Amino acid sequence: MDASLWEKYPLLNTMMKLRKARFNASERLGRRYRWNSIALVVFSIYALALSIIPKYFHINQSTDSDIVGFSAIVSSVFVVALSVYSAFSEDVVRGKYLHDNAKAVTNIYHEYKLSIDEFESKNGPKPETSKFEEMYKSAMNACPYNHDQIDYESIR
Repeated sequence: MDASLWEKYPLLNTMMKLRKARFNASERLGRRYRWNSIALVVFSIYALALSIIPKYFHINQSTDSDIVGFSAIVSSVFVVALSVYSAFSEDVVRGKYLHDNAKAVTNIYHEYKLSIDEFESKNGPKPETSKFEEMYKSAMNACPYNHDQIDYESIR
């Protein structure tokens, strides 16, 4: 895009950055949820395997039995911790809200960009920036969550 358009219409640049940051946040939260779920499954299988070992593999030495028991307890603690974290993290909900909000801002962005393009090519009236600012603010206020700073920094 022409740099002069960014200077003439700073709202266009602001909307572009916000929508990219919110799409990035949605994707990041989705990845974090998937990795937490994979870790939970792995630790659960590991804890299950550790509980089966003494039953089917005869461990006679008390030291080996203590190591297996300790490992099973530690693994179970990780399973509980990951389960509690996943239950209260709201990653899926936040990601959905941010993704939907980014789509709403994208629609406003494209509508505003189209009116700018029509005006710049002398085929349309001057864009009503205040109308688009209100639409943008309304869309932003509709989302109860905000993206993190890392999501904004990844688009610079």
